[in-house]
Amino acid sequence: MKLVSYREDDFDRVIQFIAHLNSDGAHHIGYFGLEPIDIRHTLEELEPPLTESFVLAVQDGELVGLLGAEIDADVNRAWLYGPLIEAADWHTLADDLYAAVRAVIPPNIAQHELFFDARNQHCQQFAERYGFKSRGDWVIYVLPRGGTLPAGSANAWDARFFEQFAALHNTVFPNTYYTAQQVIDRQNEHVKLLLATQGDDLQGYVFGKVDPEAGEGYIDFIGVDARCRGQQIGKRLLAALIGWMFAFPSVQHIDLTVSAENVAALGLYDSFGFARERTMRAYRTEEQ
Repeated sequence: MKLVSYREDDFDRVIQFIAHLNSDGAHHIGYFGLEPIDIRHTLEELEPPLTESFVLAVQDGELVGLLGAEIDADVNRAWLYGPLIEAADWHTLADDLYAAVRAVIPPNIAQHELFFDARNQHCQQFAERYGFKSRGDWVIYVLPRGGTLPAGSANAWDARFFEQFAALHNTVFPNTYYTAQQVIDRQNEHVKLLLATQGDDLQGYVFGKVDPEAGEGYIDFIGVDARCRGQQIGKRLLAALIGWMFAFPSVQHIDLTVSAENVAALGLYDSFGFARERTMRAYRTEEQ
């Protein structure tokens, strides 16, 4: 068994290895995706690139494990892509991989985060052994194309609402994976931020993206000002974003992740016909 840094010519076999294991809840890591096309796009977009952040475990020329990190200095966090291992001594290999990956994560990045299927007992034990703290269970929802949606209404992004948007985003999603500025900057033809406004007041927002090649959409955030709840604003925003996503003919389903404790949000998604695909667990630690 030896550990090696990822090289560009490893790309295809890494995708195949992830797709093979990630389809099994006992191995599943939430960040990768399931289908090879999803995994490919995920890996292509990672920062830093895989050559700087992924370590592979190889035995007799075969890939048997990997671990990598996506790093964002703006939010002071590294997301751990793995450990994903197909070997008898899972925990020893996971320890070795984590030691190698920690060596390439800048020491000023304090938070390391794991996100794995609730059935993944190896990762559960790994998290507990390293003192990661639970951030609760999360539900993965999927909405297939088809069916009737409620009426939606929303406005395009307007920079005059920036201060209100930043305050709402930080309130509803504190310490999340995109800052308010990153949400705004990511907008393009496949990434949309929609607002609910009344006069000069921001009532709520929704943010998501589509991957037409992979045939899917993903809803990242939906937030409504506490003063405006109970007015169907979230429902109208959600319907507007879903309508935009399904306007892409190749998009066949829309995914999202929500806290299992957020009863109101669960009810909203259930009412739209989202189906619960799996339950995930999130863990985070502060590096000393």
